Amino acid sequence: MSQTVMKRYCAEMFQKIDTVAYDKNCKENGTEDFENVPCPVGELCEDEDAPERVVNEHQFTYAVLDNTQAKMKIFNAFTGTVEMYLVLLGLYFILILLQIYAGVYHYNNVTKLYAASLQLQLQYVLFSVVYVVKIASDGESIELLRIIGDVMYLFAQSLFMLLLLLLAKGWAITRTELTWKPVLLSIWLLYTLVGVLLYVWNMAEVDVIDDIDEYQTFPGWIILIFRLAIMVVLV
Repeated sequence: MSQTVMKRYCAEMFQKIDTVAYDKNCKENGTEDFENVPCPVGELCEDEDAPERVVNEHQFTYAVLDNTQAKMKIFNAFTGTVEMYLVLLGLYFILILLQIYAGVYHYNNVTKLYAASLQLQLQYVLFSVVYVVKIASDGESIELLRIIGDVMYLFAQSLFMLLLLLLAKGWAITRTELTWKPVLLSIWLLYTLVGVLLYVWNMAEVDVIDDIDEYQTFPGWIILIFRLAIMVVLV
């Protein structure tokens, strides 16, 4: 990330609290302390100005003077993220085994298309597990893993949408031939293209400081509206 972008994000972080917050790189005149983490391995944190008060085998300390209305609160919104993804990975392995079993006894176009979508979903979860484990181990992320995982998820959703479109028209259930092939393929290609464009928009516009869900953004709302429109047209 460039220094210009870092400076912009830094300014946004301190927009509301810059009158009291202190940071040696951004706000040297602040009165309230902030700690930069992670700290150097085996050493005190860079901003620790009272090393004699640090508890043994720890890297920094906070003194809470007001127990009824403390100014300093530590909250980790990502507690259990690694465990969550590992459980999700286990569930996907179970789904893969069930799909293999189904494919042995019922090998048709529906199971092949669903298996392809499920395989892409599994790869997305695998990349996500490696990504969060890397962050949990040393605090450093590999953004390429996250992006590749997101692309896998995007195309898995696209294949699953194609399967739903075909099933909505009775493919492999009440008929073997489709009369809406050009229309269905056009809708599917348009859906995939819109999904890719909205993903790029989401990557470019969403603030990296805010941890928000995909469907709390304008691109997420647009893709939901597009899915509803497809459902209305086909039903």
